[in-house]
Amino acid sequence: MVEKTLNRTAIQPAIYQRLQSMVAHNRVGSAYLFSGPPGCGKEALALEFAGLMNGGDRSPEILERFRSCAHENLKLVFPLRGARDSGSKNDDPLKHLTAAEMEWLEAAIRRKAEDPFYKIEFPGATRIILASVRELRRTLYLKSLTGGKKVVVILDAHLLSAGEATSANALLKILEEPPPDTVFILVTDHKFALLPTILSRCQQVEFPPLEDRVVASLLPEKVDAQPGYREFILQVAQGNARLALALSREAEEDWREIFRRWLTPWFQPTGSNWKRFI
Repeated sequence: MVEKTLNRTAIQPAIYQRLQSMVAHNRVGSAYLFSGPPGCGKEALALEFAGLMNGGDRSPEILERFRSCAHENLKLVFPLRGARDSGSKNDDPLKHLTAAEMEWLEAAIRRKAEDPFYKIEFPGATRIILASVRELRRTLYLKSLTGGKKVVVILDAHLLSAGEATSANALLKILEEPPPDTVFILVTDHKFALLPTILSRCQQVEFPPLEDRVVASLLPEKVDAQPGYREFILQVAQGNARLALALSREAEEDWREIFRRWLTPWFQPTGSNWKRFI
């Protein structure tokens, strides 16, 4: 959890201003690809962009509902376990979750609302399943009851191409004939794992690593209890806020011990050490 009040517009200010300008000048396209290294704010800015497209710049309440992944016009897609591909073509894959899985997912979304750098990683999931894309086709062409733009945010979008890329090909058909007033935002750390045909249909927004000053502003004050620990975190994180926040939650001694174990085999060239390291 981010322990400080976070100004999300200051995570990547140049990119935020670009997105804001698109909305202000009514130049929003139908598909975007947000790509860059882990922990650079791609997912947070995707939700901000979705909120701006629906009047979030004029209504803090609307913006907060998008940040909380709770607005009716937001469709959030993420990897699920492959078994969800079974059943009717019209099945919503979320309806097949067990009670425990649904409880986990609800908790993950609540945590995402509190910490925009939190990554939703469904247990055992390795791809975005075909059923999730079919559900988009079934629902996106329905008329919205609230007005505004429907926004589909696809997390770990490169996993559309997992396996035989059936999910990627199914999405491509939607991108070729997008529903009216609908915007797709694909978010990925690995854009070149996506099909070239999908890349060609998206306006691409490249995210750089976060500046150290931005990452430092997210860290809790407790890290200063250990002299030099803040600097240590920034050096290890290299602009990855997710990693920096994870480091800040642990005691400094724990992480120093982990790094010591990683580095020891490099300086003690014995076979047993190398085998343990590998």
